[in-house]
Amino acid sequence: MQLLASELIDMPIGAIDEQSKVGTIEEIVISPEDGKLLGLIVGSGILGFNKSSIGWQDILDADKNGLVIQTSDNLLSVEDNIRISEVIQTGFSLDNLPVETKSGQKLGNINDYSLNMESGNLSKIHVHQLLPPQDRIISRSNIISINKDKVVVRDLPAKEEVRVSAVPEPA
Repeated sequence: MQLLASELIDMPIGAIDEQSKVGTIEEIVISPEDGKLLGLIVGSGILGFNKSSIGWQDILDADKNGLVIQTSDNLLSVEDNIRISEVIQTGFSLDNLPVETKSGQKLGNINDYSLNMESGNLSKIHVHQLLPPQDRIISRSNIISINKDKVVVRDLPAKEEVRVSAVPEPA
């Protein structure tokens, strides 16, 4: 199942053993090295003040209604999940990250991205450019590198990279 990052935020997480909701997704943690889903930051309690993390490997099922884990015991403190903690401390996030081609053409910034919930892989990035207004959906196979400063993608012919055309000008 493919899910957008924007769909995952605020999505409930339920535990089979407790047969109840154990929290809501507050943040998605992606590996800056390979774009894999490392896990999620989960808020629980009154107003979600209690923060914990869940590794991607502990997610049993996912759909547009929520995620399922076996037990709330799978939830760890953020500090106890070493890899997630390391990525959070670097400040890395795909949200609003600049995207450019290998030749240096600036394409815009990531405004959403798709994850394959079965494999934990980043599938596509959704890139918005302000001027001229343009939205692009770029598949993972066209991403050359990801780091904390930018995403670099292959130089693509215009007709292949543009999925949603420019916003029409007012009459």
